[in-house]
Amino acid sequence: MGRLQFTSASLFVGLVLGVFANRDAHCYPEFQKYSQSHSGRTVSCGMCHASPDGPEGTAPGQIGSLNKEGQQLLNEARAAFEPGKKVKSPILNDFGDKIIQTIGRKKVIELRRHPEEMSTALGNTSDLDNDGIPDSREFEDGTHPLHATSGSPWLLFKRNVANNIFHIVMMILATAAGLYGLHNLQLGLEHSQAGHQDIKDSDAGEGDGPSPPTGAPSTAQTITDAKERLLSRAAAQRARDGNVKAVPPVQ
Repeated sequence: MGRLQFTSASLFVGLVLGVFANRDAHCYPEFQKYSQSHSGRTVSCGMCHASPDGPEGTAPGQIGSLNKEGQQLLNEARAAFEPGKKVKSPILNDFGDKIIQTIGRKKVIELRRHPEEMSTALGNTSDLDNDGIPDSREFEDGTHPLHATSGSPWLLFKRNVANNIFHIVMMILATAAGLYGLHNLQLGLEHSQAGHQDIKDSDAGEGDGPSPPTGAPSTAQTITDAKERLLSRAAAQRARDGNVKAVPPVQ
């Protein structure tokens, strides 16, 4: 009878330990579901775990692949109920370890009923991928806190502008100076072409000589007119001297 009671007690204890061990083996899907529904992005267990498929299994980063040293690290992480203890769980990534270190495993278990409070509990001081977006914000946005290229496009854009503002300003100034120089070069070429055209026109005008005015009398006509005027004056003078009637000029 006593042996039967001992066996029953052993089975009960083993069942209880098995239930809790299985509970510990599972990831906490409440946080994954909240981040996915809040952000509208697809979020996997890989946000906090070493494996995107979660901790169960035999793949790298899962419990079935752990050796004796890995099991010891896992037990140490599970025992970190209070914040401040640095852990290196073989089934968690750096963000998962940071959560345990910042708020403790006890608080993590409490927040399973209120996953929306996780970002507040984490605060805004940690930025593991140095992309300028706090880890807590990336949890809310459903982006990966360990990938610098994963984040809100607008926040990443502002971060990149802030980091490269000097180079951006210098590029703008260099572009403006280049455009100004090209504009002046174009004006100089236009003036040079205009000057060459003026010289060409001047040379062409000197070679042809001046053109006579339209309707001007020829040289022969000018001589004939002058002769007629002289004859007319001589006839008039003879008429006055001899009191003789002036005769018309000989044609």
